[in-house]
Amino acid sequence: MNWTESLVCKNFIGSVAPNFYPFHSGLEDAQLLQIVLIKRETIHDKAIAKFSISCAWISCLPWKVAAEPCLPHLDSTMPVNVKLQRELSQVPVTALEFSHPSSGKQLVLAGQDNEIEVFDTEARQSLYSPGKLLIWGAKLIAIVSTDGLDTGRVPSVVATATAPDWIYYGAFSPYDRSRACLVTAHNEAVLIRHEEKEGRIILEEVIAPARPGLYSATLTWLAADCVLVAAGTVFGEILVWKAWAGAGAGRESPHELLYVLTGHEGSIFGVDISPFYTIIGGRQVRFLATSSDDRTIRIWDISEQTDAIEQTNTHFSKARETGFGSDEAHPTHGSRPPVAMAMGHLSRIWGVKFPAATEPGTLGTKNTLDIYSFGEDATTQCWKMEFHAKNVTEIQADKGILTGSLTLKGVFPLHEGKHLWSRAVSSSGNKQLIVTGGADSRISLIEAHTTESEAMSSQNSASPTTPSVLITVDIPKPSDKTPQQPKKKRQEVIGQYDFISKEKLVAATSYGRLLLGTTREANLDWKEIHVEEALLQDVERTYVLKQAAHGIAVLGATSGSVLIYHLATDRLFRVASLPGKIVGITCLSTNIQREASGAKSLDILVHLFGTSNPTWLTLCATTGELLNQIEVSGLNPKFVTASAAIIGQFLVIGSRHGWMSVLAPVENGYQSVCDIATRSTDAICSIVALPGFQDSQNHISFLTTGRDVITPFGPMIEGAWFTDDPKPELILYGFRSKCFVVWNETRREERASVDCGGAHRSFSFFLPGRSDRDPFFFTFTKTSTLYLYYQRRPLYAALKIGIHGREVRAMTSAHGLTITGAEDTTIRIWERPEYGTDGAKQMKCLALIKAHMAGIQKLAWSPSNSATDSGQVDGYLFSSAGSTEFFLGVTCEGIFDETDIDKDLRIMDFSVQPRRDGSIIITMAFSNSFLSTYLFDRLDGFKGLVEASENDIAVLTASTDGHIATWKIRHVEDQHTKQWVLNNVTKVHQNSIKCLALVPASAGQFYVVTGGDDNSLGLSLLSRDIYQAVFRHVCRRAHAAAINGMAVERVGESLVVFTASNDQRLKAWTMSKDGRICLQADMYSGVADPGDIEILPGRNLTIALGGVGLELWKTSLPG
Repeated sequence: MNWTESLVCKNFIGSVAPNFYPFHSGLEDAQLLQIVLIKRETIHDKAIAKFSISCAWISCLPWKVAAEPCLPHLDSTMPVNVKLQRELSQVPVTALEFSHPSSGKQLVLAGQDNEIEVFDTEARQSLYSPGKLLIWGAKLIAIVSTDGLDTGRVPSVVATATAPDWIYYGAFSPYDRSRACLVTAHNEAVLIRHEEKEGRIILEEVIAPARPGLYSATLTWLAADCVLVAAGTVFGEILVWKAWAGAGAGRESPHELLYVLTGHEGSIFGVDISPFYTIIGGRQVRFLATSSDDRTIRIWDISEQTDAIEQTNTHFSKARETGFGSDEAHPTHGSRPPVAMAMGHLSRIWGVKFPAATEPGTLGTKNTLDIYSFGEDATTQCWKMEFHAKNVTEIQADKGILTGSLTLKGVFPLHEGKHLWSRAVSSSGNKQLIVTGGADSRISLIEAHTTESEAMSSQNSASPTTPSVLITVDIPKPSDKTPQQPKKKRQEVIGQYDFISKEKLVAATSYGRLLLGTTREANLDWKEIHVEEALLQDVERTYVLKQAAHGIAVLGATSGSVLIYHLATDRLFRVASLPGKIVGITCLSTNIQREASGAKSLDILVHLFGTSNPTWLTLCATTGELLNQIEVSGLNPKFVTASAAIIGQFLVIGSRHGWMSVLAPVENGYQSVCDIATRSTDAICSIVALPGFQDSQNHISFLTTGRDVITPFGPMIEGAWFTDDPKPELILYGFRSKCFVVWNETRREERASVDCGGAHRSFSFFLPGRSDRDPFFFTFTKTSTLYLYYQRRPLYAALKIGIHGREVRAMTSAHGLTITGAEDTTIRIWERPEYGTDGAKQMKCLALIKAHMAGIQKLAWSPSNSATDSGQVDGYLFSSAGSTEFFLGVTCEGIFDETDIDKDLRIMDFSVQPRRDGSIIITMAFSNSFLSTYLFDRLDGFKGLVEASENDIAVLTASTDGHIATWKIRHVEDQHTKQWVLNNVTKVHQNSIKCLALVPASAGQFYVVTGGDDNSLGLSLLSRDIYQAVFRHVCRRAHAAAINGMAVERVGESLVVFTASNDQRLKAWTMSKDGRICLQADMYSGVADPGDIEILPGRNLTIALGGVGLELWKTSLPG
């Protein structure tokens, strides 16, 4: 729908006559940031303020002590009766570790802000029980007891201390659990001792061979008095050195510098030291893995050589070339080339990990090792490192340099947005558990297997512990009973195939043979089905083979024959001969539908080449015999069927060009009642009935999938189904690049990914159950070879559901739902925990909308005065992004797309105001200080605001120079249009106003509450008669940083104001009509760079705070 007319402020603010605002200095250089509509008839109770701030770094401190605020303008005589309590926190996951208590459970400990959450991975194999945890953040250290952790008991902090510098890594000594070592930001090894009886931590020694600035560090204990440290510097060097406790135990120096490794062309963000591995021949080697800003992963051999040159700390201090990369002509003393190197990920690589091991391991006969990397692109990647056999032989004899190669094995895109901030790896036999935590607050668990175990599984003898296996299917040789075929020049291949039961696969070959395969997990045993001589040509010309019902397969041949294979009788027979080439078959009734309805028949549609009218065949569900045959007519001659389904009493057919046709039953067939032109121009691949909707004769509800939609895994969606859970979940499957993907859209989780070569191939996906956690089979053809993939269980799962992958910038609420918009350009609709039926303490995403091309800056909900057919109150959701994008509604009612507006402009803010007649006034402020106003009506759409008189509407704006201004409408006679003219200006803040709220007061006045970039909170009283400020009060230093978000609730004649700032404090204030401002609550928040606050109505008043994460706070209000 086009936006045709507008009420526009034609001049830049400050470019009109000077006598309009002689006291409004500097306004000509200011931008409009906030606007609020003021209307005599209906008053909008609040306006939510927005402003975009870029986030560069996330800093998460584990403990933060609230300081006494310095607020000279506060009144302390008002009663303190507003309380805040954090109910839910969804913030970035900054720390992860596995714990193995004595009960046998395998737990995951997750650090989010200053809280630790414990998750059970359902593992039952215990490795060891540490009894206590070492936790650090910034300079602070804490030791926490894990007694009762697996039974739900809250861990207790037994000792705390402060290190001399920021801590990058720490580890307990396996030789003495009372000792630990830390590595700090300047390459210092800090040895500490925990005295349990005294309940304190003693800092024993600080050791450092040199003190460069680090971005990453790790360590491993070599002996009771020795640790090996690997440190990555800001300038791309890696220092590998040893530290000895006890003043070096008689050594000349308490430290020894082993290597200074160079070659990276960026800062080192990740380092990891491997255990000792035994290569062929018995030699033990130790590796170091590093990742960098240059997107490379490098593997280094840091085994100590017998002929190694001894180095001292003076070597690092010698003059040498600095900066990134390496000078091959003048190599650094103590450096060596990497064993292997590879480039991966789409951006910076934050971390790298070796497989976990509790003791030295063996590389095995393949000389391979798996490595895991974690990137800014929010993906986990698995790499196979393979060593060159020739060099391995030389290394056995202590000759040469070990070399190898890194090959990408798999990519796990399990998080939204950017950044995997934390990771941990645990070992259990040949199985590796990898847990990742991202900026989206999601915690994902990945089950991976070593390369050696996967090689064993691929030999058609998979272990029951292997979660998945992929095998190659060979065609069996013809049996003696097979009729002799004339010699054929072409190779016999399997052309069409499908599963007809959990263990049975039917396939037709190009030689006219019909095969029955029996699957035993990773094995497939073939049996040749007897085909009568009269049917050999039909089987050879088979173009379509599909499951018609449990144990029944239907075959369609280019000769026009329709064949049925019945498993119970092991019989193939012809049921129909149609006049044309069969190019498709659609099974209309699924097994579940027949079981629910008790139907004794099954229905299929057969599609012929050259005609749009399919043939409807009704078969006996028990024997497969033909019961009825009719032709479906009434379709457009150009209609090419791609999918079909029975929805209620209607037949819905989707075409290859995006059209749908709905047919109603009539005597002796179906008749088209309507055609639907969808937004798609590609094929509609599947049509699925929505669960829980009662279809009637006049109303049906269904879902369609196609090949041009927006999903996280790609546009090629081939099909969908709903789980049979109490709350059904939507599962999609299709293709992403070269992979077949199963995706849980409800949970936003990837359940499977198979490298099959891409979408353009024959395949069959068979799921015996209805849950995405059930085993499934996936067969596909690649280079004329048939492959069978079997997945026993999902390879990954979410321990905690995440939120947006970028900063939340806008929020609103409607009908008990919370709506958020973020810099990732998506809008999400959430069900709050108090409205859930499963008692979960995390928000559940009900819908995701991705329509904008830039980050969301503002959301607003406006209820309409009408009701839907179901009796529910309808309404409109308005959204704007960081450009001239403005959308209305989940079902898009309109898009702002003015052709005469500069596309480089941004919508700074907008305000919506409902009118009594059901229409809505929409006013937008652009980055060039223009105002535009529109009137929306559901029937008439958008139009310029020409009905309003000169005095019944006004606008309140706030700008970057710290002023608030009121605007009124002026009619321009010669232009037959209306303009906004400046009415009054008031100075409130010293610089930019970042949030603004307008609340009606008594006696024809308004409260105006503002938050500024000057850390101040302002209260002004606006007269309704002349739209001028009667008084203003400003609370200086209300926060330690700019106030980015604000929400206001009126209680009697007072206001309760909630504010959020970059100082990560959430504060509650009370404001009275006489200008008194009182601080009621001051709480630390884990949400960095807050963008918005929203008051969520409900049984209990809740405050939602969004930024880098999302928090819900319970509050109690006075009165």
